[in-house]
Amino acid sequence: MKGTDLLLYERKRRRPGGLSIGIIGGLSEGKFRSKIKPLVCLENVGKVYLFRYNGNCLKEYEKVKVLRYFELVKVPRRLFDLIYIFYFTYLCMLGKLDMLVGIYFFPHGMFAGILGLIFKVPVVQVTTGTDLKKLTKGAFSALLNSGKHVGVRGEISKAELIKLGINEQKIFILNNFAKKNKTQAMTHSVEKKYDLIYVGYLRPLKRLDILLNVVKRLKENIPCIKCLIVGDGPSKSDLLEMRKKNGIEDNVIFTGHVNNVDSYLETSKIFIMTSESEGLPMAMIEAMSWGLPVVVPNINDIPTIAKHGESGFLINSTMVDDYYNHCRTLLTDHGLRARMGHSSASAIQELYKHSFSFEAVSKVWAGVLGENEPRQ
Repeated sequence: MKGTDLLLYERKRRRPGGLSIGIIGGLSEGKFRSKIKPLVCLENVGKVYLFRYNGNCLKEYEKVKVLRYFELVKVPRRLFDLIYIFYFTYLCMLGKLDMLVGIYFFPHGMFAGILGLIFKVPVVQVTTGTDLKKLTKGAFSALLNSGKHVGVRGEISKAELIKLGINEQKIFILNNFAKKNKTQAMTHSVEKKYDLIYVGYLRPLKRLDILLNVVKRLKENIPCIKCLIVGDGPSKSDLLEMRKKNGIEDNVIFTGHVNNVDSYLETSKIFIMTSESEGLPMAMIEAMSWGLPVVVPNINDIPTIAKHGESGFLINSTMVDDYYNHCRTLLTDHGLRARMGHSSASAIQELYKHSFSFEAVSKVWAGVLGENEPRQ
């Protein structure tokens, strides 16, 4: 039995209530829950200590512990991080954590990795597309490789990590769980109010400036074009100004943050994403499950799900013309749009059970924990 396995086994043996896990993470509430809830619900997980500035999004579970003060009072991010760094260090010093999980390597996984090295606590790192964009061979990849397991979204990300020297045996594929596939979207007719829909965080690397320029071009041929942007973020004010400058205020609608996007997806024709960095976006997967063809960048693990010429079009550049041409094709060729939409829904329906269901993600986490059990 390896040293970290033996240490974890001894701690678990002393703690019959189950493993005590410290999770340090970022991401939006929805993405975070879809990664972590299946872990929290496992029977052999006793307590989960959560270090997350955006709040406890798993309040319904008594086993999830946070510093209560921060549920009542909002403090500046740096002060919050400083206090929680001391708190998690204290937990490690007392031997109260059997495992650390870092969600989003920069910076959350880095701190988890450092604590793991100092206190000999097994670490599971869960990386994102943005992490892969920043990682190079050196100290960062060495710290990532020091963990017991490294989660990625797909085989393409896995190959990228192997190139960086990450031990292949440590890498596992962890999807977010999605809501049940919306097969009803293919069985009844719904009025399509929106030509294009984007769902996600509004920040510079999402390159929504490209999307607004695409809408400006499309308006020349389709004057009543409607594009829906669902989400919020730091780029919103700049995008609103660009919308006005481009003369498309009547064509681009910003909804802000919404808790349930199903009604918007159901009434849209095409899902579009113009990001320069992504992992495997759940927004795209949910859109495909509603029977929407996609126009998305050909990056990271996206092509493992969306197939060019079948479920939509994958774009190999950040050129407005490339996005414009494929959007115009789908908007003017109703038959093609219907065929690609059907292909999208069928692909997700086939993948759902073994990749994106709650049970499938739970099974992955159970396997990760199971590998830490004593070997006979």
